[in-house]
Amino acid sequence: MNNLKKLFKAATREIKIGDTFQTVKTFQCKKGCGYNNARPDPEKKTCPGCDYKEKIEQQKAAEGTLRTKSGAPKRKGGNFREVNKGDD
Repeated sequence: MNNLKKLFKAATREIKIGDTFQTVKTFQCKKGCGYNNARPDPEKKTCPGCDYKEKIEQQKAAEGTLRTKSGAPKRKGGNFREVNKGDD
C-alpha cells in the first residue's frame, strides 16, 4: 500500500447506477501522465501509464535512427524519384 501512496493520489467519485449512487475510490498518477485506475497493482514500483509513455518516446527516438540493410539511413518524406533515370 505504501507504493500506492507514493505513485498515486486517491480521489473518490460518485457513479450513478440506475437510481442509486455508488462511491468509487480511484487512483490518479501524481506525475500527470493521465493514468487513472480503481485497482492499481500495489506490487508495482512504477506507474504503468508513465512506463507506457517512456516506451513510446523510446520508439519514436529509435525511428529517427532506422537504417536500411546496406547501413544507409532510411529516407523520410520528399520525392524519391530516381536521379538520371533517362541515362541508360
